[in-house]
Amino acid sequence: MVEQALRELLSGPKRSVVAGPPIPVFHGQGVQPGVDLTDNAALEDLMNTRPDGTNETDIRIRPE
Repeated sequence: MVEQALRELLSGPKRSVVAGPPIPVFHGQGVQPGVDLTDNAALEDLMNTRPDGTNETDIRIRPE
């Protein structure tokens, strides 16, 4: 009896499997030209570049 209670206590709470939200899948020909998924810094710069060519890091907040 003590052994069974100890097993239940140490096994932790019983968890049920809950499906998360669906993950969208995109089909196509691969990444756009000039995108290198192995270069994290270049990828971040590319993702932060606006359509007008400016980058988030180009805009600095001036101290008052």
